[in-house]
Amino acid sequence: MVARELGRICSYEDLIVALRARCDELDISFQTLDEVAGLSGGYASKLLAPSSSLVMGRGSMSAILGALGLVLTVAEDPAALERVRSRLVKRRRNGPHRQSVGRVEAR
Repeated sequence: MVARELGRICSYEDLIVALRARCDELDISFQTLDEVAGLSGGYASKLLAPSSSLVMGRGSMSAILGALGLVLTVAEDPAALERVRSRLVKRRRNGPHRQSVGRVEAR
């Protein structure tokens, strides 16, 4: 089964909007999301509120993504890279080279 792209996320706010839209698409309440994700009652509505002061942590993000049947992927944005390329300074390598992180494969 091929994954369907649901949107572009360029900021935390974009992520919140996308998660709210996914709840709407699945036609589920935040209460149901709390229950399925194993979150405290009312937590999803606080996290996903348009002007929330709460920030999603590692655990709640994993739980919410799983409950909504979502996975995040990272893709290069060539236009954004081009805008900043002239300001990127190569690092100096002192000591042993770190192995570069390769592509993370699905489990």
